[in-house]
Amino acid sequence: MVEAVQVGVVKELHLYPVKSMGGQAVDDLFLNWHGCDGDRKYAFVIDGNSSEFPWLTARQAAQMLHYRPQFVEPDKRATSAIAIKTPEGSELALESAALMQSLAAHYAHKFHLIHLGIGAFDDFPVSVISTATLDGLSAKVGFPVQSDRFRPNIVVETNEAIDAIEDQWVSHALRFGSAADAARIAVVMRDPRCVMVNLDRDTLKQTPELLREIAQRRDNCTGVFGSVLQTGSIKVGDPVFLS
Repeated sequence: MVEAVQVGVVKELHLYPVKSMGGQAVDDLFLNWHGCDGDRKYAFVIDGNSSEFPWLTARQAAQMLHYRPQFVEPDKRATSAIAIKTPEGSELALESAALMQSLAAHYAHKFHLIHLGIGAFDDFPVSVISTATLDGLSAKVGFPVQSDRFRPNIVVETNEAIDAIEDQWVSHALRFGSAADAARIAVVMRDPRCVMVNLDRDTLKQTPELLREIAQRRDNCTGVFGSVLQTGSIKVGDPVFLS
């Protein structure tokens, strides 16, 4: 058996109940076989789009990032209904006509909501990024790069300040917690990036220098994707072990 080495601690945890809407920082999450409970289970689909990427996202309507999903039953994320806080401050049911009307003000074509049992993931169900990488990017581009630009589920504060350290984790496993049966993922691949990372989440202004840095010096990848090896709870502050 390969000996596990602690590489850091869980710094942040995030869920994204609706694809391309705002994320929700949480203190804990449950990792099931299909990803994190309550993560990306809803998405808006552009009518008539039969491509592999039919989703309505912030590429088409940047304002989506300012719609904030909340779990109506926070203790039952896997089955909870979702309420959406709009940029104007209203709270609307996810499946309401009022929300569709609000979103339609930002995107002219027809679209509809779908509910996916296993989540609307682009590649793999779990995404991880390190504080070392965020710090490295910030130093390169000259402004603070926050984790929300990359929409990770798990942010690891690493013991070593090595930029892109998570690239070294590919083809290995990460365990979150000290117990032998703690939640665990296989780190499958680096995470390819697109223009979405350029959007400042507060101002919605474009910062193209960020994707330029990622494309030119990082093979267009930042962070890593994982698949689930062992289900279980993950909490902020949990030790993270590499094996």
